[in-house]
Amino acid sequence: MVKRNIIFSCLGIILLLMGSCQKPEEGKSPKTGNSANDQSSGQEYGKGKPKAVSSSRKGLPKKIKKTNVRVSSVGTEALKIESTFVGYLLPNERVRMTSEMEGVIEAVNFEEADEVKKGQKLINISTKELTLRVKIAEANLKLAQTNLSRDEKLSQRKLIPQSKLDQTRTQADRSFLDRDLALINLRKSVINSPLKGTVKIRHVKVGERSGVVCPF
Repeated sequence: MVKRNIIFSCLGIILLLMGSCQKPEEGKSPKTGNSANDQSSGQEYGKGKPKAVSSSRKGLPKKIKKTNVRVSSVGTEALKIESTFVGYLLPNERVRMTSEMEGVIEAVNFEEADEVKKGQKLINISTKELTLRVKIAEANLKLAQTNLSRDEKLSQRKLIPQSKLDQTRTQADRSFLDRDLALINLRKSVINSPLKGTVKIRHVKVGERSGVVCPF
């Protein structure tokens, strides 16, 4: 019995020694050990020995691409459909204006692309001169009427011959016609718009001489 106990004791000591001398597996901490070993391993990591890094974290970080986003408020409104065309506009009525008389253009009261009304004054041609001619014709008419009145009284008294009275009447009639002709020319010197519309082209300037067939 004593021998058997000794043999079992030796076997137990041998197994104990073999268990204590066995190395732990790589990458795993031993299951049993002292707290001193744990502290020593912590000190080794703290001294600057980096821990193992997984392969997914290796390399530089990826650059994030920024995208500009514009935000607008959404609402309901009427849908407008528009089209653009290139072309020419043709008027329904076109007028080429010319003068019935010659003269110097004294005033131009319009520009290209202006809107004009019917009867609006556009151009004055020698208006000042024709105004003076009207005044002269009125003065001559007044004198002829005075002479006619005096000769009629003298003819009733048989103090002048009938031929003298006829000449005076003819002069009075002529003066009356001269006055009317001067008024007509004065009205022609002022060019008015014959209709309502838009001026396309302006051909004349102030100070130019206008002819009978020259367009405005």
